[in-house]
Amino acid sequence: MNKETSIKEILKTLKRRRMVILIVSALSFALFGSIIARSKSTPIYQAEVSIKVERPVSVNEMLRDNLTGSSSDYVATAASMIKSYTVLADVAKKLNLIEPNLELDEILASNKYKLILKSIEGKIDTKREQWSSNILIVTTTWTDPKMAMKLANYVAESYKDAAFYAKNKSIID
Repeated sequence: MNKETSIKEILKTLKRRRMVILIVSALSFALFGSIIARSKSTPIYQAEVSIKVERPVSVNEMLRDNLTGSSSDYVATAASMIKSYTVLADVAKKLNLIEPNLELDEILASNKYKLILKSIEGKIDTKREQWSSNILIVTTTWTDPKMAMKLANYVAESYKDAAFYAKNKSIID
């Protein structure tokens, strides 16, 4: 018995099973379409805040700049300060992610709280508006647009407070 089939026989079989093929194809497309639709990523919202960073003008810094002939990059310092644990902990407290009565040492002693601070740090990006500018742009990202806006505002407020404290530390202490 010869088991060879001709193209005519194959086409004839496909014609007979046309409905089954169409139904299976339609179900496959529907299944893959729903999988793709469900796996669609959630939107990420961004908020920006601009911070004018003033050049510190203390007698010590003016003398140092005159003697060394260079000035420190105070905008880069501000960008680093924004991502410091001091500012991040204050932001986390304002967002109610960390208990407000905890001190920085207690926060840093807890791995849970450190992870929260690292998570917040990952949502913050800083860049200079232009190289010669003293405007620092802070961009925050979150899946909720209101939280992105709150985060940007809280970062600016917390930086302002930390910069004020750092500038006046000798007077306060």
